[in-house]
Amino acid sequence: MDFEIVIHLHRKQITIGDVIAHTVRISRVEHIISCMSQLIENDFKDRLAHAHSRFAAELDASVSPLLSDVDETLRCTAEVFRLRHIVCHEIATNVKIEEDTFDTCFDHAVLFLRAAEEVVSSECWPDSPLTQAEMNISSYEDYRKEEEVLAAKLVVLEQLLSTDDEREALATANRAWQTYQDASVRLAGLAYAGGSIMPTIHNLTAIELAEQRNQHVESMTSHYEEP
Repeated sequence: MDFEIVIHLHRKQITIGDVIAHTVRISRVEHIISCMSQLIENDFKDRLAHAHSRFAAELDASVSPLLSDVDETLRCTAEVFRLRHIVCHEIATNVKIEEDTFDTCFDHAVLFLRAAEEVVSSECWPDSPLTQAEMNISSYEDYRKEEEVLAAKLVVLEQLLSTDDEREALATANRAWQTYQDASVRLAGLAYAGGSIMPTIHNLTAIELAEQRNQHVESMTSHYEEP
């Protein structure tokens, strides 16, 4: 890693994920299996073999895995990598790809991506809501938790204030911030007016603003805690 990359990381122009993604070698299916197995601390190929649509499983517990033959899917996906390498990095004027081969490999590559997505989703968000109604409820619960954290931090800050003027200023700031939050939430939701996603947009916007307010309150608290 050179100094220029460090600068970009510091400025948040790139992320650690960007650095890792461009450092880890991914040119074969085996590389994906190896890397993902290390990340999830499990056999990624085995997880792929048992991956199924979580949404379909909610409707039918006996739903079949997405990959009927994981070895064939990996073989076809490996062929996609091979053909891609030839087309992109070699003079491929004499290469002929049979239409049936292309269709089969493409279909299996899509299945591979779908199964991989299910595995990653189950690792990162094992109990994530599936329907819009569930998303609305879940996002509201997350918003309430963030608000509770903010309320607790405001109590701590208020206890550190030593004068009535400071406490009144804090109360005024809180009222102004609440007005700003309400207006911002409403504005964000107007782009989705009438849609079932609108409550989730409201809640996610409120969460984002509450997180920002939490950081500001923490900063103010640190200032007043200084000797």
